[in-house]
Amino acid sequence: MQHWPAVDAAPSIAAIVLAAGSATRFGGPKQLALVDGTALAQRAVDAATKGGVAHTVVVLGAYADQVERMLALPPEANTSLVRNPDFAEGQSTSLRTGMLALDDETTAVVVLLADQPGVTAADVRTVVDTFAATRAPIVRAVYRGRPGHPVLFARALFPELLECTGDEGAREVVRRHAADVAVAPIDRDPPGDVDTPDDLRAMGGDVSRPGTFG
Repeated sequence: MQHWPAVDAAPSIAAIVLAAGSATRFGGPKQLALVDGTALAQRAVDAATKGGVAHTVVVLGAYADQVERMLALPPEANTSLVRNPDFAEGQSTSLRTGMLALDDETTAVVVLLADQPGVTAADVRTVVDTFAATRAPIVRAVYRGRPGHPVLFARALFPELLECTGDEGAREVVRRHAADVAVAPIDRDPPGDVDTPDDLRAMGGDVSRPGTFG
């Protein structure tokens, strides 16, 4: 196991919400698709801002104007919107865009995807609390034994996150440091991805509802 540098006793933890994808399999801006009356991107932002982080960065790309108009950012939260002009080159470019927008004092970052409406603020807080208890370089939500999102990365891994390429995002970093991953246990089934309209319907969404595509 690698030796990792100590983390400050009172870490400043940020979140990055990746909401820049083209959603080609969905057939339109899935960031605006509704589950229980709330758009997917908004659900991810709410989970981040209510999950115990100090700063949330929302990365937009495809449909950026529509998503930005839709989002309601809580005034009490420290939230930034940034745009990734290279979003078509893969998720890693959006991760990099979000990383570059973090405050210098950020000691860890939680990465959330905007197409997993089942991720809640409680899940984010479980990951944050696990980091506070363990100071592990990576903390991953694990749902009844199955790994999922969100995933937290300590500052020591920021250089590796910035070097990610293609559509892999941070998965290669997690694989590389598998021995150093701390588990944040969550007692329910893992949240699914919304990749297609059928996925949305399975989660209680309705592609025909007004507002689904902005």
